[in-house]
Amino acid sequence: MGGDGGVIASNRRYMRGAGTADHTADAKRSASLSDEVGADRERCRQIMTTCAVTGSSLNFQPCGAGEKKKDEADEGVTAEGVIVACPHGRLYGKEAAVEALLRRKQKGLEGGEEDEADWSQVRGLKDLHSVRFRVVAAGKKGSTSFVGEHHSQQRHIPVCPITGVELNGAVAAFLIVRTKSKKKKNKEEEDTTQPNVISERAIREMGIESLQAEYGPFDEKDMIRLAPPHVGGIFDKIKKDWERRMEEELLAKKSSKKGDKKRKKVHQQQQYSDGGTQNADKNLIIHGIKKQKNIISNQIHATRGETGAAQARSNVAAAVASNAVLSSLFTSKRSSHISEKEKKDNLFVR
Repeated sequence: MGGDGGVIASNRRYMRGAGTADHTADAKRSASLSDEVGADRERCRQIMTTCAVTGSSLNFQPCGAGEKKKDEADEGVTAEGVIVACPHGRLYGKEAAVEALLRRKQKGLEGGEEDEADWSQVRGLKDLHSVRFRVVAAGKKGSTSFVGEHHSQQRHIPVCPITGVELNGAVAAFLIVRTKSKKKKNKEEEDTTQPNVISERAIREMGIESLQAEYGPFDEKDMIRLAPPHVGGIFDKIKKDWERRMEEELLAKKSSKKGDKKRKKVHQQQQYSDGGTQNADKNLIIHGIKKQKNIISNQIHATRGETGAAQARSNVAAAVASNAVLSSLFTSKRSSHISEKEKKDNLFVR
């Protein structure tokens, strides 16, 4: 090889340290990395095609196909409320998800048929959002989707309504969660015949502002990444963001309760302060009336006492005057005008 120390490419494996650099095609290192990426890609594909609770295939049959049957329709949108997604980007059949939530509530378990860590992000139906895919017939001409072995029994496949690329987990897809209006409570304000899942490429090309007219109103932070890969830390970031969001909602709820109690207390104090003067005036009036009643009552009792004493004295005087014995006892000799004879006669009257 020219005497410059080089070797034949086929004998490169005999060189010390060959293939250990990151930019080289080391067979062992690249094989392990490719296996990890392949396994993660397969996991994402399963998430996009199967229910995370039961493991059964999701129903991608379109609705509103007109005179054609659902199985014969070339393209359409999946029915509202058939498929739902959780904040972690997993897909569920709605019936299976509701049954799992009921079982968890009855048994007091966290996770139903899944592991607790894989189901704890769903607190209730409020954390499950309806998913509507744009679907086309598998193998349709003109579509950019690839029909592989996993489509052998699948008649329809989900695609991006803007770019037409297949949403099989290998392409980043986002679920658009519309912002709920507090004033309008009409459930029909959202068009349930339009898809709400688009690819990341469509978002990047169209822009959030351009998508508001057809898919809005929605906030970018409320969009859910479907089937996020573990490679690259994407799933871990989504998980941490959701945990932080739940903590913020819990703190906001607690502060709202404290604020309501404080406002109620201030309102009660204000009512007391407003009615304090009136209550004081009423108390003074009542106290004056009671005092006047007591004075009148005392006068009545005093008058009754004097009248009773005078009546008693008059009764005693009459009794003494009618009886000589009593008259002799209660009257002095000097003032008596009765003779001795009358006294003796009166003594033996009985």
